This record gives sequence, structure tokens and C-alpha cells, in this order.
Amino acid sequence: SARDGNALRKIYVMNADGGGQRAITDGSGNDLWPHLSPDGRFVAFASNRTGNNEIFVADLNGGTPVNVSNHGGDDNWPRWSPNGRRIAFHSNRDGNYNLYIVNADGTDLRRVTNDAALDQWPDWSPDGQQLAFRRGMDVYVLEADGEEQNVRRLTTLPATLDQIMANRSPS
Repeated sequence: SARDGNALRKIYVMNADGGGQRAITDGSGNDLWPHLSPDGRFVAFASNRTGNNEIFVADLNGGTPVNVSNHGGDDNWPRWSPNGRRIAFHSNRDGNYNLYIVNADGTDLRRVTNDAALDQWPDWSPDGQQLAFRRGMDVYVLEADGEEQNVRRLTTLPATLDQIMANRSPS
């Protein structure tokens, strides 16, 4: 939200009744795409506070957000794994948008897709075994262990559609 006359977007939390609003980020960059960890203690988000979009993790109890992606590429759309140990996101760090997974502490970053099409908008299956994502204009699924040969196409949509994002329901 851009508040207080600051054009940069901050991330806020509040109680379910709308009260108790407080900023989690300080507005030192545009903070986007927040995603709450499964245990409700942390938020992952993208921010350009370092000059380009990176993936950060912030403790909801305070402290400085930690950059877990650390690269000059455009890193966006962080999504927590159901067990809260890993974060999936998309990035153009290798020239084209592909999917990456990193441990929540910033270790063991790895690319899980490598395709000429744009791979974006990942979302975990409820059991954490698969990622659904958009490749080009269609929705695909792959095993989260990063085996590219296990990619399955789920949709075939007309090229006139735009902004399709995969989102898994809990059931």
C-alpha cells in the first residue's frame, strides 16, 4: 500500500477485524507480491530496494528483511512451500523467465525450469510435491524436485488471453 504521501509501496499487516494496522516494511523500495508463511510468522515479498526486484523475507515481529535471492535479475512472485521451508519464484536472472526454488534462509537456490517460453507465477501443490505455473499462456505442472522432464501441460488457451496465473486450492 502507498500511504503517508510516500509513492513507494509498503507491506502492512492487520487484525482480521481491520484494526491494528502496522507496516512490516519501511518503504525504502516498492515492496510487492507479499505471501505469508504457513505458520504466519514471516512474509516473503519482492522489492526493488536494492535497485532491482529481489525476494526478501521479513519477520512479522520486526527486524530487517533478509534478501534470499541475491541477484541482479528481476525476481518476483514469491510463494512459500506448504511446510514453510522453501520459496518458489520466477526470475529472468539467466536471460529468460524461469522458476527457481530457494530455502527460506536463502541457501540452496536452484533453477527448476529451463525453457524458451516465459515460466512465471508458481504456486505449490498442497502437499509441496508439485508446482503449478504459467508457461507462455498455459498452465503447467512439474515435480518440485526440479526434474524438467516431468513438466505436464494442463491447459491450451487462445493466445488472446493474458494474465493467467496458476493457483492451487487446498483440496
